[in-house]
Amino acid sequence: MHQVSQIINRLLERLDKKKQSSYLEIGVDRGLTFSEVKAETKHGVDPYGVFPGITHRMTSQMYFSMNYYFYKHKYDVVFIDGCHMAYIIEQEFKEAFNILNDNGYIILHDTYPSRESAQYVLQEEYERYLKNVHEEKLAHHESYPSEPETEWIGYNGDSWKVVSSLIETTDLEIYTIKDACCSIIKKGNFNKIPYKRNKSKNFNDYTWNDFDDEAMMSVSFLDFFNEKI
Repeated sequence: MHQVSQIINRLLERLDKKKQSSYLEIGVDRGLTFSEVKAETKHGVDPYGVFPGITHRMTSQMYFSMNYYFYKHKYDVVFIDGCHMAYIIEQEFKEAFNILNDNGYIILHDTYPSRESAQYVLQEEYERYLKNVHEEKLAHHESYPSEPETEWIGYNGDSWKVVSSLIETTDLEIYTIKDACCSIIKKGNFNKIPYKRNKSKNFNDYTWNDFDDEAMMSVSFLDFFNEKI
């Protein structure tokens, strides 16, 4: 699996923002991506992550609200890798789009599950996670194990459904890099999300049969770096 940080840095280079670049990451966790991104301004949002460089220890909803009223930050690249539930990711995408600079990019993680079970959203897994958060008293951020003791079955969640929905309902330029398990959405010069039709179904109506490799414009990591997209 290739590193998303390489993709982010390449996008910042394409924008020619080496000296005045701005980057937002939702879901920093251990900081494996955040610490490798080369941007002048970097903001990381995560209420539970163990990485000491997290700049905003709050939920994404709280950050977007605070930014709307007070911070007024705008970004060239936003990486969304928090809670892997399509319903939440869709809201985060809409908020991120509103604070994205022209021609900026949003990257959604975990959008190319390798098998059907990897896209499950299982109640018991999220309840176990929340139980660990409360029992470890995460306000101190010292002892919480970032990786769960037992492997998550649905480790990608249903993030891919957001990409499928955006392809069906908008005119946005979207590519999925399958060997990095992420999707890139380019804002272009749109001031708001360019919807071309209403949503025909809810995320719970999607099935694994709706996962369409060709429709998601899947490309390889190598093609991305050879600028074939």
